[in-house]
Order: sequence, then C-alpha cells, then structure tokens
Amino acid sequence: MRRVIRRFGLLLALLVLSCSPTRAPAPPPPTPARSAPLAPLTGVAPPGPTGVRLLATGGEPFVYDVDSRASTPVSGLPSGDSWGFGAGARAVIGVGTRGLYALAPGASRARFLTAADFALASADGGGVWVQSGKRCRELRFGGGSRTAACAGGVDADTQLGLLIRPESGDMRLADPATGRVLLRAQQILAVARGQALVSDGGRLTLVDVPSGRKRALDSPRTEGSASHGLPSPDGRWIAVPFGDPAWPGPRQYLDVWVLEISSGRWSRLPGMPVPAALKALTVSWLPDGRLALAGAFPATAAVRPDDGDYAGMLALWRPGEPRLAVTRLPFVPRPAPVILP
Repeated sequence: MRRVIRRFGLLLALLVLSCSPTRAPAPPPPTPARSAPLAPLTGVAPPGPTGVRLLATGGEPFVYDVDSRASTPVSGLPSGDSWGFGAGARAVIGVGTRGLYALAPGASRARFLTAADFALASADGGGVWVQSGKRCRELRFGGGSRTAACAGGVDADTQLGLLIRPESGDMRLADPATGRVLLRAQQILAVARGQALVSDGGRLTLVDVPSGRKRALDSPRTEGSASHGLPSPDGRWIAVPFGDPAWPGPRQYLDVWVLEISSGRWSRLPGMPVPAALKALTVSWLPDGRLALAGAFPATAAVRPDDGDYAGMLALWRPGEPRLAVTRLPFVPRPAPVILP
C-alpha cells in the first residue's frame, strides 16, 4: 500500500511540473561597453581651403601645409628628439634638454628662446612661461619678461592667472602679479569670461571667479576623464577632451564635448567617441572659431589596432555643424603635432 501511495505521489509531482508554465532561459549578461569596438574618426571633405599648417616634431621637424600639401623642414635646431606647442601664431619647439626655440609665422628657421626644458604658452599667445623651482618667468616674444611665484606644477596660463597644481591638495588659480589665490578647486579645467570650469569629485561647476557664485552643470555622458579645457577665441565656448588611455589598451578613447558658457549646455562633437592615440593628439581653436583636432587615429574599429592601422588626420568643426570636416594626412604624427593657423 505504501508503495502505491509513493508511486501516486511521484506521478502527481510530474503532472504538476508538466502543467507549470515554462520559464525562458535567463538572458546572457550584457557585453561590457569597454570591449565593444569604437568606430574610427570619419567626416566629410572640407568645403574649401582649411587655412591650417601643422608642425610635426619628433625627429627632424617640418611644417606641413594642409592645403598645398607642401612640407618645409625647420632649420636652426640642434639634433635630438623634439616636441612643441602653439603660442598664438607661433610655434615653440623644445629639443631634449638643449633649450626652447621659437618659430615665427611663415618662417622656416627657428630662433633660440631660452635654456629651459619645459614651457607653456602665455594666455594671449604673446610669450611663454618657463618654470624653475618655485618661480616662473614669462618671456615675451617682443622682448621683456616678468616673474611670478608658482610653487607646484603650472598647468596653464589663463586670462585671470596661472593654474597651479601643487604636489598635494587642490589646484589654485593665482594672480601672477601678486600671488593672490583667486580660486581653489580639486580640478580647474579652464577659465573664460571670468568663469572657471571646475570639477570636484566628478561634479562639474561654473564658478564666477570675481563673485564666487557657482552654477552646477550636467556632466557629459562619457567613459573618459576630463583633461584641460580650451576656451574659444571669443570666450563663448569651452572645449573639453575626455579620454581614457586604456579602453582597454592599447586602444585609447577620445570624446570631445563643447560647453556653451552662457547656457551651460554641452554639445558633443559629431561621431564621438573615437579611438585615438592620446599622446599624439592636439586639440586647438582656430582664430575664426573652428575647433581643430590633429593627430594619430586608428583607421580600424579593432580593439587592438596594430601600429600600421594608424593614420594621420585633421578634423575641423564649427559649433552647430552636423559633421566633422576630415582630411587625411600623408604622415602619422608622433608626438602630438602643433596646429598653426
């Protein structure tokens, strides 16, 4: 009798299971975004002349005219690995520890500037700041100089003062004439029209430096971390490159957003994000209000591009335009090129 009851119970259990609704198998976990391919930099052909020249450094520097496709070697430099940056219409070239050299607009011969091995452009493009210990000195291209206290590393010169990053603690915006600290924040990205774009704990805020008033901003939806902001020539916009040097390496992630200061609204450059070689990339505003990106970009969506997969590219964009204007270069810049208007 017990055996009959046991068999009946087993049959009843099987019947209940057979009548129960079947559950769909659990979906697989989503693929992490970091393993997904990034589409290469794309755009349309420039509608006309770009008006852009590029200074390529590294070995033997040369100036490349994007429109005529002509290359002109730079003379007057000692041998050695070189690097450079723009200062107004000029280029400044550093050669190892052998000094800094200035290249005037339209010139092909650089002239010796100073023995320093590090410098950054003055806010107005009329000179450079060099640092020695806790003192900084500005050298004007037209002659003359001034000094300022700058304990810590100097990040940039702005319309209101020097951005100083100490070895520990918050960044400072300091008046170079008096040394007075105008603003402290975890990260000060840029200053334009008296407004400082700051990041504290990842929260982005515009701070009116004279009054101290703060305006909270939405943060762009990006996988990258913010680097230095770049004010436009008219002070209306701040371009902020967001990057990740290992996304996952060796592919690197670039995402450029532009903030309109008056409205506090962000615009993402068309086609972003893209893979890029961040150390071989320059982002700069042109005098006419266009934003320029130049450097080495993978021409493939592969997660791990080979060295031969990189191409030199120049991309131009004016706020409001729906597409980038992209020109392929006949060389792959390494290190970052200098964009010359």
